[in-house]
Order: sequence, then C-alpha cells, then structure tokens
Amino acid sequence: KLAAFVILTNAPATMEAQNKIDLASLSAFQTPSSNWQLAGDVRADLGRSNVLILSAGTGVLVTRQEEGKHGQDLLTNTIHGDLDLELDYMMAKGANSGIYLQGRYEIQLLDSWSVINPKAGDNGGIYERWNEDKPEGQKGYEGHPPRQNASRAPGLWQHIKISFQAPRFNATGQKTENARILRIELNGVSIQENVELSGPTRGAIQNDEVASGPLRLQGDHGTVAFRNIKLTAYDKPKPALLDIKYA
Repeated sequence: KLAAFVILTNAPATMEAQNKIDLASLSAFQTPSSNWQLAGDVRADLGRSNVLILSAGTGVLVTRQEEGKHGQDLLTNTIHGDLDLELDYMMAKGANSGIYLQGRYEIQLLDSWSVINPKAGDNGGIYERWNEDKPEGQKGYEGHPPRQNASRAPGLWQHIKISFQAPRFNATGQKTENARILRIELNGVSIQENVELSGPTRGAIQNDEVASGPLRLQGDHGTVAFRNIKLTAYDKPKPALLDIKYA
C-alpha cells in the first residue's frame, strides 16, 4: 500500500526587513565628514588617479581622496546582524576602498582591473586579519582572495551582492559560532562561498565581536562612488521544524 505522510509543524516564518538607503541626503549616516558628498552622476578621469568627475544632484554617494587630506569612513545609523547587502560602486583609477560588515569584517574594493591572480587585498577579497605579535611577513593571516577576478575597469559601475551571517552568542555573551560570509557575487560571478571568519579583519572599528553593528564604508583610501544600496536584515531566529507529527 502507498503510505501518505503529512508533516504538521509549528515553524516560525523567516523575518526580514529590506531597506534601501535614501541618498537624497546623508541623514542615513552617522556624522558624515567632508570627504563624503552626494552627486547626480559620476564619471572617471582615466588620465588621473583617484579622480571622479561629479554632476550636481543626488542619488550617488561619493568619497573623494584629496591630496594632503585624510578622509574618514562612513557608518550607517542602522545596525545589522544577519544581512544581505546589494549595491553598485564605481572605482576611480587606482582607487582603494572597502565595505565593513558590522564595521568589523572588510570586503575589499579595489581597482583590480588588470590583476590576473587576485589576492585577499584585491577587489572582492575578504581582507586579512592582523596580529602585530607575529613575526614579520606573518602578521597578516586568514585573508581570502576571490575565486577569480570578476572586476570591471575603473569608471564602470560594478555590482556586488553579499550574504553575511553574524556571529552567535549565548545568554552570557560567550561566542558560540563564528561569523560567516555565506556568499559574495561580483558582477554576476560567484567569488566567495561559505567562508568562516574567526574574528575581525584588519582596520575594524573595534577588535571585539557583536551580534549587531553598523555598516561601514571606507573613505580614507581612495575616490569611490556608491549607489542603489539595499540592505535586507534577518532579525529573527532561523526557521525550525518543531513538534513534528506523522499520520
């Protein structure tokens, strides 16, 4: 006889909240410094390093590297735990920047257009951790290069999707599970999958780990533009099968 199985569960639904950052102003960010501004559009001057030419307007977020000045990073007012992040960015020629999840784990953004064998410090890499107590040449560790160089040339818009799982903590605040990069897709190419992060990367806002923290955009290394920044936060426990009964 053919048996029929019916699973009756009391499983909570996945809770998610999508938020597109409004770039009509800088109000979504904590105390933006003068190196950050808004534009209607941008294009690169490929004859000069770190130069983007801006058109008046809003909708594009730009950090500009000016000679003799040290810019500051930008942090969102919103904090996140588990997160899907999606955005467009444009690198000026020779530019360097990064996206810090929870302000602590850096996904590198770099003009890596001509790189054949990318390293952790190249575009789409998970930046290395750092320990000053280690011998020279070994201070940096646990960096993760992209599987391949999927970068576009400077002056072209690039699209990145990042799925991040925050570290887990028990009721006493002890970490029970490391943070994890579930997936990074750059310009339609999967370049990172299921990478465990044992701790903050170099340059983190703090060397601790937390259940939630702000998104941070690096602003002190180069001229870069961002647009269409979308955050999908997952702020409830994962779905689980509970009280399963068979009939």
